[in-house]
Formats: sequence, structure tokens, C-alpha cells
Amino acid sequence: MEKVTINRQVFDKSQFDKTINTNFTQLTSSLPPINSTPTVDGTVDGFFSLYDSLFFDIPKFGDLNSHQYLATTSGVYIGGEQINESIQLLLDEIAALRISLLGANKKIADLEVQAGINQAGIDPNLFPLS
Repeated sequence: MEKVTINRQVFDKSQFDKTINTNFTQLTSSLPPINSTPTVDGTVDGFFSLYDSLFFDIPKFGDLNSHQYLATTSGVYIGGEQINESIQLLLDEIAALRISLLGANKKIADLEVQAGINQAGIDPNLFPLS
């Protein structure tokens, strides 16, 4: 059997802290410090930098200081009411077309019953619906 010698280097507590970096600086070198807040420099870019850093801290809903407030005020500014009116007109048209289609399908079903057939090809007189 061969004898193996293992050497290890041991540090006392004070030497360990002086020798080994335990701050994980390699993992965060490209990120700003955790407690830093971007400064608003009066530019649109500065605003969005701050907005991005606070995004998840901003409440979703609320009359002020919320994503809902930002969406509402921005929507008013860009004419969101006109867009909403256009969408509502399209939704009304879709509802009317659905009603028309339902009526047409009912008329087709009634004609099939009068002709003595149905979609399954079964004589409706053999199995009346009412």
C-alpha cells in the first residue's frame, strides 16, 4: 500500500477574512448596488430608467400612483376613448352577426325538420323532439 500525503492550508478567522473575498462581487459587478436608485435627470430616458427600477414596487390598481393610473392617464392623452368607442362598435357588430347567424342556423334546422331529415340523417318522425 502506498502512503499518500495530503497537505492543507488552514487560516484562522482573521486571516480567512483577509484572504478570501466573501462578498460575491463577481456575481453583481454588472448590476447597480441593491440599494441604489437611478436618478431622474429630467430626461425621458431618466424617467424610464427610474420607472423600470420601480416597476414591481408600483401597485397594479389605484386612483393614483399605480399602473392603472398610468394606463388611464396615458390612454386619455393618446385618445384611448376613441379607440374604446371603435372597439365597442366592433363588439356590437359581432353580437349582431352572432344573433343573425343563430337565426339562420335555426331556420336551416327548421327546414331540415320539414324536409324529414336532420344532421344525423335520422328521420325526426321516429324520434320527435317534443
